Amino acid sequence: MANGSEMLPQAKTLAARAVEADPKLSRAHLALGVAQLLHARNLADAERNFCVASDLDPSDALCHRWYAKLSFSKGRHEEAVSKARRALRGSGNRRLLTNKLQKLYKSLPANGQQQILC
Repeated sequence: MANGSEMLPQAKTLAARAVEADPKLSRAHLALGVAQLLHARNLADAERNFCVASDLDPSDALCHRWYAKLSFSKGRHEEAVSKARRALRGSGNRRLLTNKLQKLYKSLPANGQQQILC
């Protein structure tokens, strides 16, 4: 059985095909963004696909969760918290996302925490 890193190139290819087949399918853009982020470490293309997925389905909690992770990794902490909050509002698993939001907040430097509270 192949491990995740061996399957990511195939996942990226399949997600790209899905976007090509139906550009209005938000989950296809999300899958492509995740593959770009995890496999190619292509933050710009991943963000572009997360943005498209979010525009196509603004209530998709999973999309906002991945977008929050990307924003956090780029040092855009306020945006990351905003995206995480949107994910929390759209998720059926509020406890899990609340815990993730708390971990995200606690991982910020003290000045970042202050900015978010203001």
